[in-house]
Amino acid sequence: MILGVLVCALIIGSANTDLPRTKPFLSLNEAGIEDLAEGLKFREFTSVDLINASHLSTSRINDVNDVLNVVVEINPDAILIASMLDEERSMGTIRG
Repeated sequence: MILGVLVCALIIGSANTDLPRTKPFLSLNEAGIEDLAEGLKFREFTSVDLINASHLSTSRINDVNDVLNVVVEINPDAILIASMLDEERSMGTIRG
């Protein structure tokens, strides 16, 4: 679920609009998809930050409840892929 939200945020966040940010950014754990999209747009964090926050959140949940199995498998290339997307974004290539 968390990974799905992050992927959606990456897609929505890639929309190229010139609207100003209208509200202060929340922590990544409290942010909704629109907050994540705006945060990416305004470079308040990177795709790598989102992956790291997701991994940290998943680890915390698994520490508390190992029966829940919130994430069964994590893509070992997730950080590399996120880094490549961040590089594209910094060069003006917006996906979505």
